[in-house]
Amino acid sequence: MIPDCTGSYPSAGTHNGRHYYAFGSAWYIWWDSAPEELHWVISDEVGVGQAPGDFWWEGDSPEAVGEYNSAGDSVGAATVDYA
Repeated sequence: MIPDCTGSYPSAGTHNGRHYYAFGSAWYIWWDSAPEELHWVISDEVGVGQAPGDFWWEGDSPEAVGEYNSAGDSVGAATVDYA
C-alpha cells in the first residue's frame, strides 16, 4: 500500500454523525455523508473533498471495518479491522 497508512486508529471525535478515527495527525478514517458518496474514507484530512493527486482509500461497508479500495494516487488496497 502506497503511501503506508498502517497503524492503530483510536476514536478521535465525531464527523457527519459518526465516529472518526485518527492515526496521530497523519491519517484519518471518516464517514463521507455527501449524497453521491456515502462511504468510509482513509485520508490525510477529515471531511475534505479529495482531488486528483491526493492519496485516499474508499470503503463501502456500513461500518469502518472492511476492505478499502485505492483512489486518487494511492496504490493497493487497505484493510481496517478491530484490534
